[in-house]
Amino acid sequence: AARLAAWRAALPAEEQARAARFRQPDDAARLVLGRTALRRVLGARLQCSPAAVPLVPGPNGKPVLPPESPPWQFNLSHSGDWLLLALAWRRRVGIDVEAWRDLEYAALAERAFAPEERAALAAAPAAERAATFFAVWTRKEALLKARGLGLGAFPLDEFAVEPRPHVRPQVIRWRGESHPGRAWRLFSLPILERCSACLAVEHHDEERDVPLELEKAIDLGDGQ
Repeated sequence: AARLAAWRAALPAEEQARAARFRQPDDAARLVLGRTALRRVLGARLQCSPAAVPLVPGPNGKPVLPPESPPWQFNLSHSGDWLLLALAWRRRVGIDVEAWRDLEYAALAERAFAPEERAALAAAPAAERAATFFAVWTRKEALLKARGLGLGAFPLDEFAVEPRPHVRPQVIRWRGESHPGRAWRLFSLPILERCSACLAVEHHDEERDVPLELEKAIDLGDGQ
């Protein structure tokens, strides 16, 4: 609790005020942890203190670096005890993590999945249903976040991803695009059992593959 309070006090006043507006302490703690981690990582890249990282609101209200800053792109995701941060140079990036939980998978899929994704979920054995649902969900949300779109900003049944959890993820279909898989690379991230995570990264035509480096954890330490 003392460390969390110290991290909160080190954030700019507007971020402290945003944390204070949450009714649930856990939600406030996630914001503080996320912004602290983000500022530590960006501060190291920009060679400045975490407090001096010039975050500004982007078009969708999410924090971005201003145009005059080095072209780092980033994205955050929380679920349960997990906080994932994706950082990329000169390319859009999105990340999503979901701890598995018991849900009405078929009912949710009717509202959020494309027809081929719903078919794969229906065909999955009972033991694979949660893995299939959360594989699709994290792949779709990571892709939407990378493209700067919220869950309600684009019809969820008008794009599709590879739904099988043990098959290499990829974009199968996107309305109005003939080869959507060429512009984006999806990566399943091994976290823990009963947890799914996906990283979506913009792919440049001249590259054979997307350079990718994973760090298992960020040590926030006690510094400011």
